[in-house]
Amino acid sequence: MPLNNQISAESPDLPADVVAKILSSLREDKKTDGALLTILSTRILTMHPQATAVPDALRDIEQLASARSESIEDGTANQH
Repeated sequence: MPLNNQISAESPDLPADVVAKILSSLREDKKTDGALLTILSTRILTMHPQATAVPDALRDIEQLASARSESIEDGTANQH
């Protein structure tokens, strides 16, 4: 589903609305990694990210990767 079909050319959206539409489109895509998207949308893809957004996101992504690695090693991995 192309993003340009969801964004109206008739009335310009506020940046927050554009970000929300993009995130919504990504959430609907079955190929999107939902856990990773949650981290990015919470930490970075906001209108006013914290000054520590990038290191916080990096920490969260490393924790996610570690948890996934552990689940693969112990045989409890789910498809992500």
